[in-house]
Amino acid sequence: MAAGAENSASRQHPRVDRFVLNDVALVNSLVPVSTRDGMARDPQGRAMSTALSINTQVAVAQQAEAERATATATANATATATATATASANALAASARRAKDAVWDRLAQCETGGRWNMRGARFSGGLGFYNGTWDSFGGREFASNAGLASRDQQIVVAERVRARFGYTGWGCAPNVGL
Repeated sequence: MAAGAENSASRQHPRVDRFVLNDVALVNSLVPVSTRDGMARDPQGRAMSTALSINTQVAVAQQAEAERATATATANATATATATATASANALAASARRAKDAVWDRLAQCETGGRWNMRGARFSGGLGFYNGTWDSFGGREFASNAGLASRDQQIVVAERVRARFGYTGWGCAPNVGL
């Protein structure tokens, strides 16, 4: 009886069944082909996506572009802030170095008249190093005598002495405000 009912339904709407079967066969015969735009297309190149999926893909692409633009802007702002901070730190370091150098130059002016190449039997260099102190604080890594070392090398050794004893080793320190 069930088989008879199906045949009678097919006979009542033969046209509907034929259209449905043709549509199903057409859909099954279309194989989507992927493309650069991300749309599924049939072999004839027609989009197989709905308007909703097309709009969704466009919105996703726009959002991705906005996120890339935001990331670029953030990276640029960070780079600018880093460059500004670096420039500020460099300026501060240069200022501190000039102040430190001015202290050593004032002290050398008082100790030896600013003669950084002064060599003596007991004292040498612009800061008037006792030769034993020069040896004890690693001066020989630069020269055998402070008077043979450069101004910057003498300041390196002087910083080592100052770190341990302060300015007490230099008799002129009180005269230059140290």
